[in-house]
Amino acid sequence: MAKWYIEFPRGNFTSFTKLTNIFLNHFQLLVHYDAGTELLATFCQDTANYISDHIQEWRWRKRLIKAEIPLEYCLEWFLKSLQPEIFKDVSLSKVYSEEQAIFRAQQLVDLLSIWDSTKNIS
Repeated sequence: MAKWYIEFPRGNFTSFTKLTNIFLNHFQLLVHYDAGTELLATFCQDTANYISDHIQEWRWRKRLIKAEIPLEYCLEWFLKSLQPEIFKDVSLSKVYSEEQAIFRAQQLVDLLSIWDSTKNIS
């Protein structure tokens, strides 16, 4: 545990309260939020799933978890749950929340659907 403290750059915390929060974030959050979070942390989009089905399943799983999950975890887990090509595009669009990522994923798939339907007409 001392190694954790020693590896921090000097001046990284300006008060004992900030040091306490950093410590708790590093050691306790993962334990505290583990109750049921594997439903989201391990969820992946099947190649056969439409994005709308994936998002619906994501939201259903999230409702099953009773613990409060930090917003940054939800964003990270949602992004990781996407197919690689969708993950890349959504990540590059600089989304800052889970809902922004969901909205962007839906937009991308809608655009691809429109492009694919116009391609089939030609």
